[in-house]
Amino acid sequence: GLKGSSIWSITEDEEGSLWFSIYTVGLAKYDGKSFTHYNVSNGLVSNNIRKVYYSKRKKCLVIASENGVGVYDKRTFKSFHKQDSVNKFQIVDIQEFGNRILVTSRFHGVYELKIGKGVQSAKLDSLFNTGIAFASYFEKNQLFIKNEDSLSIYSLNENLKVKKILNSSYPTNNTWNYASDGKGAIYMATWDVIKPTGGLLKYENGKIWDLNQQ
Repeated sequence: GLKGSSIWSITEDEEGSLWFSIYTVGLAKYDGKSFTHYNVSNGLVSNNIRKVYYSKRKKCLVIASENGVGVYDKRTFKSFHKQDSVNKFQIVDIQEFGNRILVTSRFHGVYELKIGKGVQSAKLDSLFNTGIAFASYFEKNQLFIKNEDSLSIYSLNENLKVKKILNSSYPTNNTWNYASDGKGAIYMATWDVIKPTGGLLKYENGKIWDLNQQ
């Protein structure tokens, strides 16, 4: 059966198998009949997996952990780990922008994960610093980064040239989900474990609206 109970994300590959990121356990694959588990002994950089994402374009899994990012093509794991004297290489989220894979880290900024022919050719290139990032979201060509006390929005072009288009104060530390209405508005589900400042926020036309106050 499935090991562990702290499941942070689920993704489906092109064969219809489900992959689960399980905090403290690693990864689990369910093929419709049985579970197969993967951990550091198989090549994961950490067993504390925050998110697993399947890229249809690259035909591989991208794995976000507390201590690095990994890729897996069902044959080989390759992991990337960076650490300064204070902070781990904690990965917050993974997004695809056209044919590119963007990786947001908590303390070390945004990276591009470049995957050529096979995961062994993969490289991780630094793009730009964001400060401490708690959450991220990608919509069209805009990357939303939730910092400790603000929301920053970056515009990216096809060559990954970056321009900051918003840096606004933000009333809560934790954003757990984003959704677009398809008409230009982004909704943000927030909460804070310390201060009673969570709720529903809306970003539109360069402004943030607190819908709890309306």
